[in-house]
Amino acid sequence: MFPEETPEQSTEPQEEQPGVDSTAVAELAEPDTLTQIEERILRAVELVTSLRQERDAAVRELNELREEQRNSEAAGRSMGEEIVSLKAERKQVRGRLERLLGHIDQLN
Repeated sequence: MFPEETPEQSTEPQEEQPGVDSTAVAELAEPDTLTQIEERILRAVELVTSLRQERDAAVRELNELREEQRNSEAAGRSMGEEIVSLKAERKQVRGRLERLLGHIDQLN
């Protein structure tokens, strides 16, 4: 259950190699570590930028769809009102035609 120790994290003393300065090795390892950290940070920045762009695109699409929904609902209400109006008009025309047919029947 313990995390694996890397040579940099090891608490055990490292063996000294003859002719190798341990501070020089540590100094050489630091730029590699800094380079790795820098690369990770750059990847994180790219990921955050990409995610923000995706979020912004999704928000724009959501707003467009909401506007389209409002327009569709308004058009639906308008069509419903028009249907009611046309049914009332049809009822009036039917009544007028029935009266005209009644007058024609009286002439015969």
